[in-house]
Amino acid sequence: MFIDWIEYENKTTGQIIERIEFQRLNLLVGPSAAGKTQILKVLSDFLQVAAYGRAIYSVCRFRIGFQMDENPYADDAAVRSFQWEIETEEAYTMQGEDERPAHQIISERLTSGHEELFSRREEEIKIQDYDRIPAIAKDKSILYVFQGNKPFDSIAEDMRLVASLYKQGVAFEPIPVKWVGDLVKAFQDTKQPSEDFHFHMLAESVMPIGVDIHLAKMHMSDLFDAFLMDVQDVFPEIEMIDIYPSAVYPGKYVIRVQIDGRWIEQQDISSGMLQTMWIFALLHFRCRHTTILFDELENSLGVNCLDSVVERIRMKAAEEGTQFILTSHHPYIINQIPTADWLLISQDKGIITGKKAADVGIGKTSRDQFVDLLNYMLRQRR
Repeated sequence: MFIDWIEYENKTTGQIIERIEFQRLNLLVGPSAAGKTQILKVLSDFLQVAAYGRAIYSVCRFRIGFQMDENPYADDAAVRSFQWEIETEEAYTMQGEDERPAHQIISERLTSGHEELFSRREEEIKIQDYDRIPAIAKDKSILYVFQGNKPFDSIAEDMRLVASLYKQGVAFEPIPVKWVGDLVKAFQDTKQPSEDFHFHMLAESVMPIGVDIHLAKMHMSDLFDAFLMDVQDVFPEIEMIDIYPSAVYPGKYVIRVQIDGRWIEQQDISSGMLQTMWIFALLHFRCRHTTILFDELENSLGVNCLDSVVERIRMKAAEEGTQFILTSHHPYIINQIPTADWLLISQDKGIITGKKAADVGIGKTSRDQFVDLLNYMLRQRR
């Protein structure tokens, strides 16, 4: 799944994200509180709504244009474009564990070109090729409810492949032993032991990155070896990476690294080393024919990490199969990514907008591009 554009309006707060268009590599730059993280959060939230059935906790309207390869592993696969829009109204309290006020969906529509795949307006629901439609919960997206049916199954699957902020949030959580056992058994029992199948099992999950590392080491040796080489390029002292039963968290696995023949557990590994492993694991295990959202890429990364991280992201973005939407405030990262890939984000009276650097005269020379950006941000504050 590649994201072409988004629009968003929060009817309660009045915040608006005017249409922002994306390409393969997108670095969102701008001052603090400009709305960069909010763009990633809105994208992450609505991917959860469609793919995992998350309720919407605001009165809002969201629209997205995206495209998918009909067969992502074929060299000449056809690309199909979609537009999904959804609108909520009227808060009500959900029953059960989650007591937060959800909001009922009053309008939802999915189209592909001139073809309408489904529409929903209040109680009236129309779904292509369906004469009889079961009752659908007011807080659930049709994309989620019908994700087991074609063509919605492939859309939901592609949305689960996106590395959203939710996957970033659980990256280093300790891993229950049962999870690992169940996934190892699923890999062993599958009748489709291809690398593509294994990749999808990893990429669709919202699990700590240690799961990816362990299963890749066991079942995708070529991918694991390439991942380990990238990590060793930054940290040559690392001899091996794996997960192991934690001495601190009973019944849980954590990441460990071997250095000079000695194993070091996750709680004693530097945050920069962990962050680098997470980014490289994303690039090797979760970013084929999909989108990666990453907020404040520089967090915890030392100067020894930045070169390799930025270089590999640029290489992946140059391939047809990966899209990146990133934020950063770090001068080195900003200067290492061409201005053609910048989106200048600003916010005025709750309206968030994005502009290409060339449209405001930034980046005529690489020497001046960061200074141009600073001057542009200063002008925006006046």
